[in-house]
Amino acid sequence: MQRVPADWIAANGLRPDDTEGIRAHLLGEFAAWSPQTLRMITDNDGAYVDRPLLALPVPHTWEHSPSVTLLGDAAHLMPPLGAGVNLAMLDAGELALALARSATVDDAVRGYEKTMLPRSTDMARLLEGGAESLPAVPGPDDERR
Repeated sequence: MQRVPADWIAANGLRPDDTEGIRAHLLGEFAAWSPQTLRMITDNDGAYVDRPLLALPVPHTWEHSPSVTLLGDAAHLMPPLGAGVNLAMLDAGELALALARSATVDDAVRGYEKTMLPRSTDMARLLEGGAESLPAVPGPDDERR
């Protein structure tokens, strides 16, 4: 993972389908890393796939609907810092219980959102900007570790 502008491929004179060019660029970026670690770049099959990491604004809320709600990444997309899947599983369990225990879908959705929205906002605030520090972490072969 690296922190780069969304258009980093084009900005470096590359195309998304230029796997060899992207590989060469990445090898230059990580030239100080050990040969064993660089094999993650050199020894893989298939085309390079750019997977940008995105996050929703904090707080992310929506107007209540009596029969529709969001959970998981749709409700609280965050950088991959270890909380997202746990929140999604908690969301699913809480929504299922709310649906089983409530008289109406609207009651269930309101109850679920009343708990989920503050929790996800708190977690998103805690993690907000967290991915920005990841490139500063020493590489796996850095002697500063």
